[in-house]
Amino acid sequence: MKRGESMGEQKQVKPTISIGIMAVCSIGMALGSIMPALAKIYSSYPDVPVTSIGWIVSISQIVQIISGLLIGTVAGRFVKLKTLAIICTVLFILGGSAPAFIPGF
Repeated sequence: MKRGESMGEQKQVKPTISIGIMAVCSIGMALGSIMPALAKIYSSYPDVPVTSIGWIVSISQIVQIISGLLIGTVAGRFVKLKTLAIICTVLFILGGSAPAFIPGF
């Protein structure tokens, strides 16, 4: 606590910070939403092996682990946290919308 502050005083949080925190949390929830869709994906592609469809979840989680380790070492040292959050959100949006432009599985 800073000098002159009492425990009852609270700082106002900027709306942009709150929106940013909610956006980052929703990215994690979006990754978890892949699992229930696997059965539907498998029924849509019966000629594709189940293991290939299982890789959809595995690859996304492997990339998440590797990028988490890299971002953890870079965050704050070389790149500002706000800049890093923006870059990661843009990459997530690009990666999430990329399947719309892929003609086949």
